[in-house]
Amino acid sequence: MSLLVKLSGVGLALGILLAGAASATTMAAPGPGSAEASARSADQNRYPARTQDRRRESGPSSRTAVQIEQSTREALTGAGVTCELTGSAEIGETEGGEFLYEAACAQGTGYLVTSGDAPEVFDCLQLASALERHPPAEGETATQCTLPANTDRAAMIAPLARAASISCRVDNGLHLGITGGGGNRYEVGCAGSDGFWIDVDATGAASKISCLTVTADDGECLYTTAEEQMATIRERLAGPNAPACTVEQGRGAGATSAGEYFEVKCAGGAGYMVRTSLAGEFQQAYPCEQALSIVGGCKLTDLSGVLADASERRRSQLNSIGVSCTFTAEVKIGQERVENGREVVEFSCAETPIGLIAYLPLQDDGVVTVRDCLSATARGITCRATSPDMIREALSASLRTGGTECTVAEFRVMGRLDEGAGDSVEVKCSDGSGYLADVPADRRAPSPARSCDALPASEACTI
Repeated sequence: MSLLVKLSGVGLALGILLAGAASATTMAAPGPGSAEASARSADQNRYPARTQDRRRESGPSSRTAVQIEQSTREALTGAGVTCELTGSAEIGETEGGEFLYEAACAQGTGYLVTSGDAPEVFDCLQLASALERHPPAEGETATQCTLPANTDRAAMIAPLARAASISCRVDNGLHLGITGGGGNRYEVGCAGSDGFWIDVDATGAASKISCLTVTADDGECLYTTAEEQMATIRERLAGPNAPACTVEQGRGAGATSAGEYFEVKCAGGAGYMVRTSLAGEFQQAYPCEQALSIVGGCKLTDLSGVLADASERRRSQLNSIGVSCTFTAEVKIGQERVENGREVVEFSCAETPIGLIAYLPLQDDGVVTVRDCLSATARGITCRATSPDMIREALSASLRTGGTECTVAEFRVMGRLDEGAGDSVEVKCSDGSGYLADVPADRRAPSPARSCDALPASEACTI
């Protein structure tokens, strides 16, 4: 029995057939910065289901090479395929009496194509990929492209690599499957450097994602070695603004819409999270102790001593402005998006029912600012160790102490009272009533409250 992968739908780009497999499992297309993160494991990809080849046994062709070439051209034209024909062969004859030809093209992949009024087209690169990943079962044979040009996968996929602005020397390639948008996904192997996944949509537009990012998202690149990835990491960690680092280990860490990240561990123990452009140009290196909130933080560098020192520094900074805190938890939230921005850290303290948010300079000369998780909500900051339920419980208790029975269901900070005195907060109670309350800074003292029903229009409640 002979098998053949049949492709449906033809799109053209750079002379390459972009054909969606009729029964291929769809895959989410990767994209830097997407919420999904993007790339999926190559092992999860599925190839088009094989259908039984309709060829019947036939003897050697009695037609001349010129006749076969002309028939191949006519079949390709009838199928709507643009191909600068460089070689052709007659493969056999189908049960329906149609001829099956193989065509080699000057650029990109070759094809198997049938004759007749409605020619069927089979992409040689996709066919070879499917057969490599899912060989025929015992006792089965498979129709394959055999012209020399159609067995060189690197040459066939090179035009796609160029369309995706990949400049490496391509040494292998594979069709991985169909994207969620109906396009095609390929892997490109590069000689001596990191490879890529390429997505090509129905219009022929190609986008790329590096194998460093693919593997960071638990994907797999079959034609990129660890040594090739390390070579690319060392190449990217170069330039006058890059830190001095003899790289011992490295890994891809992820990507955003603006750039890619990788981590390096240097000889001597230092480590960095490095950001490059999507084209791979060095942009910035963050010491691992400052990169805890960047794409998951460093994983190769031992930060135990560094984190202990950082924690001691932070606590000293709080003490320096008179903040009393018996620490029960410490969580880094992020960093201000300005040059030399302060790190934002949440502390849980036994002295207060609501956690604290501290803005702490990484340098010695900076202003330390502290507010609690209730005040921080007005700035769009969500605490991690202090839940919204904990804030609602503290507000309910303070109102109750002030003589107002209210189980707080919703709240919003309307503004700050006099410096250090607390916040003006609107609350909605579980019974539907609402109040405007002056909540003291320690959140435990009584909170004077005014009913929303008695407020003038200028102070109307909104929740």
